[in-house]
Amino acid sequence: MFDVAKLGKGSALLSLGAAASALLSFLILPILARLLTPSDFGVAVVALSMLELGAVLGGTGAMAAAVTYFKNRGDDYDQSAFWISLFLGFCLGAVCVIYANPMADFFGSPQSAPLIRVVGFLIPLEALAGISEAFITRRQQFGKVTVVKLIASIISVIAALFLAFNGYGVWSLIWQYGLFVVLRFIAFLVLSGHKPRLVFSTHAIREMLPYIFRITGAETFVWLSRQSPLLIVTNYLGVASGGINRVSDRLTELPRQVFGESIRKSLFVGVADVSDEDAATGFLWALRLNFLILSPAYLGLISLAAPITDSVLGAQFAPFWPIVALFSLGQFVQLPFNCTQSFFQARGHASAVFLLEGFRALLIFVSVILACILFGTLWNAVLALGIAKLISTIASLIYLRQEFSIGYSRMLNVISAPLISALVMCVSTFLLYAYFLDPFGAFLSSFIGVSIGVSVYALALYILSPSDFEEAHKMLLRFKTRLRTGTGS
Repeated sequence: MFDVAKLGKGSALLSLGAAASALLSFLILPILARLLTPSDFGVAVVALSMLELGAVLGGTGAMAAAVTYFKNRGDDYDQSAFWISLFLGFCLGAVCVIYANPMADFFGSPQSAPLIRVVGFLIPLEALAGISEAFITRRQQFGKVTVVKLIASIISVIAALFLAFNGYGVWSLIWQYGLFVVLRFIAFLVLSGHKPRLVFSTHAIREMLPYIFRITGAETFVWLSRQSPLLIVTNYLGVASGGINRVSDRLTELPRQVFGESIRKSLFVGVADVSDEDAATGFLWALRLNFLILSPAYLGLISLAAPITDSVLGAQFAPFWPIVALFSLGQFVQLPFNCTQSFFQARGHASAVFLLEGFRALLIFVSVILACILFGTLWNAVLALGIAKLISTIASLIYLRQEFSIGYSRMLNVISAPLISALVMCVSTFLLYAYFLDPFGAFLSSFIGVSIGVSVYALALYILSPSDFEEAHKMLLRFKTRLRTGTGS
């Protein structure tokens, strides 16, 4: 039976760690920006993108998904997945080490070559850290994952600041990510309890490989979906537009990274081995939780885009608040997509995940490139990106209804209260800023607008759905008890 309490508790624990890590990254960025040059960041981005691509092609996420999906098949499956991860990690790491110079030249950054070589040594560690983390999360021991990531983030951030202050330049960024990977690898390997044995089952490999290949393909499409808009905008509209695109996207990604990813991971573990009806219940609960937390965040960011952009990103980005608002709208329309993909993956519909991600990547690529060619403005490019996200979300919901018989009315029923409350908040804060708050300045307007917006949302939600408050209160009490007694994970 699907356990709602475990999903809520897992999401809360993972969100706590993600929020702390995101806050650390958000706080360190302005400091490093004053200690390092823009070219330092550019050189580091090339190397770190190779780490991300290596993790995707190495099947880090796919292998983690496989050990969760096949968790009741025996130790042979775990051992085989572990050795595949290690093999792929070493192969891809060796490619980075051997071909660092050609790769750096291809991206137009020869200075990145030594950094790419270092990344090559990190890729196998990242692969093993990913599968070891999966051994922990499939037991729903989310607290261990949270603590490890939080401690690793703190140590790596301190190291990066120390090196940056002592003139190590771009290497401070590489050490930050490298130390984070190494600490995660060591901690997860120990805490997972997995004892590697020289077992390599051909039967287990044959059964897992199709699933792994489809998930890896889907994650490659995800990587393309994230990277292609930035590359297209930079090539067609210039480096400045690419910079505005990157910063705006990063700002609006923060709520999803903190809460959405945590809900997605908890959903995947919670519905992997339950009945279809319990899985449907879990999906609807996760969808409701997603809208409960993220719809006010993104609609609020849309309504207060002007003062928030000015106060957070500074005066040089202030004129581009409409871009931030459009990115927020794009994040909002894809809220269901984040849940459906995790649900399909957990229920063994890896082919659907692959096809939907491929469709989404192709649609984003074509939409953004046509917008740049035909209109030549960043605003139209980001608008096209949002439309592509909306279409891909609709496609995923159609498949969900056809294959799992989860009707649109059931989905609308669970999200109606938070959605209506968030819309009321959005309109209220927009009118408040437009007619009353503008003279107060960006920071004060943002603070007052957010404070009033949260109050309006809470009041509207309490009127429409008091049960949400009761459930949230119970979750909070369980979470406090867990922290106080130290029981469980």
